[in-house]
Amino acid sequence: MDPCTGGNGCAHICQSENGVARCACHPGYQLSEDKKGCADINECAERLAPCSHRCVNTVGSFTCACQPGFELGADGKQCYRIELEIVNSCEKNNGGCSHHCEHAVGGPRCSCNHGHQLDSDEKTCIDLDECDSGEACCAQFCINYSGGYECSCQEGFQISSDGCGCDDVDECLDVSIICDQLCINSVGTYECSCEEGYRIGSDGKTCISLDDELEEEEELDIVKFPALLFKSPPQLLHYVATSLPLSHEDEDHKEQGHDIPGELTDLHNVVCLDNTFGHECSLSCEDCMNGGRCQEGKSGCSCLDGWGGILCNETRSPETSVRQYDDICDCQNGGTCDPLTGRCKCPPGVHGKTCGDGCPKGFFGKNCKRKCNCANNGHCHSVYGACLCEPGRYGRFCHLNCPKGAYGAGCSSECQCVEENTLECSARNGSCTCKSGYQGNRCQRACPDGLWGSACQFFCGPCENGGQCNKETGNCDCLPGYMGKACTLFCPPGTYGKDCKQVCQCSAENEECHPVTGRCTCLPGYHGNRCHLRCPKGTYGPYCRRKCKCLNGGSCDTMIGTCDCLPGFIGADCSQTCPEDYYGQDCVQRCSCVSGQCDPVTGRCQCPPGQVGARCQQVCPPTKYGPNCELKCTCKNGGLCNPVDGSCTCALGWTGDYCEKECLPGYYGPGCHFNCTCQNNGVCNRFSGRCECLPGYHGRDCEHACLPGFYGLNCAHICDCKNGASCDAASGQCICLAGFHGNQCEKECSAGMFGDNCHQLCDCERESSCHPVTGKCLCPPGKTGGRCESECRSGQYGPNCSLKCRCTHTAHCDPLNGHCNCPPKRMGPTCEEDGLDDPQ
Repeated sequence: MDPCTGGNGCAHICQSENGVARCACHPGYQLSEDKKGCADINECAERLAPCSHRCVNTVGSFTCACQPGFELGADGKQCYRIELEIVNSCEKNNGGCSHHCEHAVGGPRCSCNHGHQLDSDEKTCIDLDECDSGEACCAQFCINYSGGYECSCQEGFQISSDGCGCDDVDECLDVSIICDQLCINSVGTYECSCEEGYRIGSDGKTCISLDDELEEEEELDIVKFPALLFKSPPQLLHYVATSLPLSHEDEDHKEQGHDIPGELTDLHNVVCLDNTFGHECSLSCEDCMNGGRCQEGKSGCSCLDGWGGILCNETRSPETSVRQYDDICDCQNGGTCDPLTGRCKCPPGVHGKTCGDGCPKGFFGKNCKRKCNCANNGHCHSVYGACLCEPGRYGRFCHLNCPKGAYGAGCSSECQCVEENTLECSARNGSCTCKSGYQGNRCQRACPDGLWGSACQFFCGPCENGGQCNKETGNCDCLPGYMGKACTLFCPPGTYGKDCKQVCQCSAENEECHPVTGRCTCLPGYHGNRCHLRCPKGTYGPYCRRKCKCLNGGSCDTMIGTCDCLPGFIGADCSQTCPEDYYGQDCVQRCSCVSGQCDPVTGRCQCPPGQVGARCQQVCPPTKYGPNCELKCTCKNGGLCNPVDGSCTCALGWTGDYCEKECLPGYYGPGCHFNCTCQNNGVCNRFSGRCECLPGYHGRDCEHACLPGFYGLNCAHICDCKNGASCDAASGQCICLAGFHGNQCEKECSAGMFGDNCHQLCDCERESSCHPVTGKCLCPPGKTGGRCESECRSGQYGPNCSLKCRCTHTAHCDPLNGHCNCPPKRMGPTCEEDGLDDPQ
């Protein structure tokens, strides 16, 4: 039995040697470690590929490729220089570039103007949004436009001279800013203020005299009201006023418009605040006694009859408490009753028919006719009109904010904020608003690393190249030499230092500026105090401090030290001679020698024995050999003469020194050196050694029988048999299965025939058929039996009587189709229903 039947698990080829199966692979593959699989051979890595330039490995093979400027020859191995006219790739349509085009070996190289960048197609220039990328230097606002950007500032600021920062505008220097008296500049804004004795108007600019707003006092004409002096906590309001006492007669004169004589006297007055009254403002309504009630405005006690005094703690005689008239006066809150008319004359701070009503909000004084001048929600004293200010305000009319560093009622508390870290101390409650970069109830702590902003509420972004997050702005503070939002950009040429804002001062043509220090140094390849001298031969680099390493007469690039080799040499240091078949400058010229050696400098050919010509392109004629083809060959029977030494290479099927002998049986090929290996009586061709297999066998050594479905010489023919038939491996004749016949077994057995080639006769009754393979009779409906000779039994019907009748009530069943023939008075498919009596 052939051990290679079924392939024996071999991936490619199975070979039988002395009854043992061995796996083999197609060319370009080698056996795997399991001795069955086949792995690709990397001809390039194993140096098996004869490519002149480059080798590219493929599965099962390889291909050769050439360097730029060369093309592959017809043999698929040699590379030949392409002699083409050099064309500037930027000449046509600017090379497809939007802005700038530079010709390069690989085609056009595009670049863009400042403020633009190449799109993904490497040709189109699109705008670079410096505001978004972080390259912009703007301190506040950044406005991007095509090709650049512009910085702008908030209202109250102006752009700095560097075009990046924002400087405060001193609005007080602007003549269009018209403050009546004082202008106070602050960061980003300004504020108008007034001198003592004036308050700021609603327009924020005009100063209004406080004296002009005072109406004439009936009892006390206040001429001057100097600065107030508070105690802590503020309850007493002390002031000195110049007064003019008036008698009731004087009032009449005043009402008639007459001049009023009198003298001015200085009075010392005390005005109680915070609903207090009495000496030193030490009493309140809670101190009222003997049923006394608090007056309107909470400025004293209203006593019951029989009681008097500031706290209703003094008794009064009946004479003073009982009216002498029939009409009883009911004046309240210290109001006096006119003895003639009974009208109540109310003291300052109350009004009404009985003086029972306190002054409405915003009014004070006699008959509550005076209008309060308290600003900013200040509370007005109903008698004197003095203002009690809200926390955070002070001044005669509560028109002033607390001075810097003070807060609370009467501005009497001192702010506890760390001043240098604080933006604002609340004048109302003293709470601290920290500057960006600080936190704490007093702004006493700097932000920890990684956080920034007011109260350190923001997380810092990443900063590269040693940059640090600014705890006030959140921006990256870059080290000198770097710039950008995340310090990822180097300083542009001509700039250096912190944020790259300093301009290099290098003036010499061959100088460059250090991006960190700004120090000017010579470009590589130059030296001298003005960087005007090129490096001497054999040196290169900055200040020519490095020595060249070029060999074989190669010259050195003074900037980077690369070697420019003489013709015939290549390599980083010109130490290598040109590879075989190349010569000249950079070894890029291909030798024209067909064989022999090529001079690496001149390219001249040195021909070996057996070849002649300027390019060694001519081989000796078939009958000649040796140097200059001067010797005569002696080979016979078509043997080839070696043009070098004259030795004979015999044609197929011949052997001997001069190819004069035929191959012996069992040998073949050139010089009859190979043994024939034909099996199964295959005939060996003495020329090629190819086995000529008998029909029915195939394989290199005729070792394989034809696979099922194939036949003939080398099993090259496909069997054309139908219906599952096999064919003879030698002749291809179809071997039919039982039930079929014909050249291709395409015909089924005729009626009445069965078996191999349909040669057997069926033994069945007439009108019956038989199975074409087994010959078993296939009975028609109503018949049964081995030869279909019997009728169906009662209760059966159909083919071979295989079906059971379903008729009831003794109805007869048709043996062909099973139809029930019902007796009289029965009906239905199975005669199960009663029928009607036949009509008489």
